[in-house]
Order: sequence, then C-alpha cells, then structure tokens
Amino acid sequence: MDLDKIKFIGFSNKKLNKFIDKSNYIFWDWINRLKAEYKLQYIKIYGKDAVYFGKEFGRAQVFVKFENLYRGIITLRKKAVAVGVFAFSDDIYQLNVKQFRYPILDEAEEIVAGLIDAIKYNDLEKSIEETIKKEVVEELGIEPTWNIYKSLMKSKAIFIKSLYPTIGDSSEEVFLYVLFLKTKKEELEHLCKKEAGNKEENEYTKVLCIKGIENILKRDYIDAKSFIVQLWLKTKYLEFKQSSFSNFEDFIENLYKQN
Repeated sequence: MDLDKIKFIGFSNKKLNKFIDKSNYIFWDWINRLKAEYKLQYIKIYGKDAVYFGKEFGRAQVFVKFENLYRGIITLRKKAVAVGVFAFSDDIYQLNVKQFRYPILDEAEEIVAGLIDAIKYNDLEKSIEETIKKEVVEELGIEPTWNIYKSLMKSKAIFIKSLYPTIGDSSEEVFLYVLFLKTKKEELEHLCKKEAGNKEENEYTKVLCIKGIENILKRDYIDAKSFIVQLWLKTKYLEFKQSSFSNFEDFIENLYKQN
C-alpha cells in the first residue's frame, strides 16, 4: 500500500512512527486487504482518536473514500477474546464481571473479555490462550496460590466461534470461548466478593457469581457476547438432558475430550 495516499491527521512524528510500525497489527491487517481495484482515493487516520491499550494502539478512527463505492468513518480495533468462565465446586457457578461502560453510562454484567495485546510469532491460537489466562486472572482477581488458578493454568478453553459484533462500525473480531474450572467452595465464597481489574489501565471490575445451572441459563444480559455464550450453554445442557450422563460435570469432561 502506497502510504502517500494516506493522510495522518493530528499525529506527532513520534506517534506517527509508532502507529505505522509493523507491530501495529490493527493498522496493517486492515490496510493490507485493500486492493487496487477498489479505486481508493484516500484514507484519513485521526491521531486524536488513536487510543493506546497497554503499550500498543488498540483503536483508531479512520475516514475512507473509495471511488463510486464507499465513503465513511469506521473504527479500526484490535482482535479480542471473550470467555464464559464456569467453576465446579459444590455446584456449578458462572463467574462474571460487572464494570462501568461509557456508551451506556452504566455498569454492565459481562463475561470475561479483553483485547489481544499482540499476535506473538504470528501464532494467533497461542496469543489467544495467553490472553484468556491473563484476563481471567486480572478481571476475577484470582491469586496464584488458589486451586482455581492451578486449574486455569492446566485447562484449555473450548472454542465456540469468532464474530464481528459491530460490523457496521468496527473492524473488531471477537473469539468466543468457554472455560470450566474446578475449585473449593471456600475459594468461591471469597472470590465472589472481590473487586479486581487492571489498575495500570484503570479498568476495575466487580466479580459476580451465579450458582446453579437453572439460574445461569435464566440470566438476563444486555451484553451480546455473554448472551451468545449463554445460548451455547443452553444447547449443551439440552444435549446433556438427552444423554446418558449422570451429571453435568461428566458431560463437560466429555466435551473437552471431543475438543
């Protein structure tokens, strides 16, 4: 792609050099898809809307003009992971987080989620696995000495699907997973009262625990990714009811063997 066609609005030289660095995959993954036949006229990328998440750009607003095809503003955003976290103890629990969301000016209950910091060694699957463990520890406030932490380190999440939740506005792709862990009841009782998050990025969460499969399946969500994970679990629970398994935990273990 000829960078001469791109107008960078509001960038200092230092910020521009970092933004067009090859490591900034939100920019290069998108722009490398552009073909000559689209008759691209120009792109403007606005510095004031380029946002850091951690040490990298995670979002940038872009105005695109194609001849006789498209004109408008989109948001380039990094890939993300969302994972429904469930724990077995005396019963099955879903471990959600509640956090403030600016677009609705209110707190929302959601499953654990976070942006993928970097695609390391061009290995998306490995990067997703690392992001899942990092976000579960941060957003739920899990301590390394706990049994649930040990279960997390040796467990593999079950992939559901990838999707684009706001395809009309954003390039963000979300990879949906579910994760089933084992722990002790006393750990869950402590965990379910915690406040957690990433203090460096000013992201704070409150942990919410829903006990019992019926309560989990009836939970009301305004968050789309949480609702989709709930639909997945409803489907699997129906399969369990029609199966020969005596309990849901054995059924889940069989799911892991299939994946």
